[in-house]
Amino acid sequence: MASELVINVTYSETRIAFLENGTLVEFFIEGKNDRSMVGSIYKGKVVRIVPGMDAAFIDIGLEKSAFLYVGDIVIDGMMYEEFDDSSDFHFEAGERMRVPEDRGRRGEKTPWRSNEGHMSERLRAYRQDGS
Repeated sequence: MASELVINVTYSETRIAFLENGTLVEFFIEGKNDRSMVGSIYKGKVVRIVPGMDAAFIDIGLEKSAFLYVGDIVIDGMMYEEFDDSSDFHFEAGERMRVPEDRGRRGEKTPWRSNEGHMSERLRAYRQDGS
C-alpha cells in the first residue's frame, strides 16, 4: 500500500493530508494560534483509576489530567485485550508512563486518548518501569 503525506504551510495555517493509494484517509488543519497537542508524547503519572470506566486519569503537566482508556494500553508490545488474564498486570496511582496525545482539547475538556482508527493509533500508552 503506497502512503503519502502532503503538508501545506502558509502564514495563517498548516494543512496535512494523509493519502493511501491516492485516496485521502486523514486531513488535519491547524491555525497559527491553535497549537495542537495531537501527536505529542507526554511523560505522565497515574493520578486516578476509574474501574467502572476501565480507565485512568494521567497527570501530563497540563491544567487537567488526561483520560486514558484501558484498551489503549500496551505493555511489552501487547495490547490489554491480548492478555489472557488481566490480573497479570495493572496500573496504580503514582505509576509513571508515556502517553501519546491522540485528540486535542476542545475548550476546557480533558485531553484524551481514543482507539478510533487514526494515523496516531499506532502509538499507545507505555509503562515507564523504573522511572
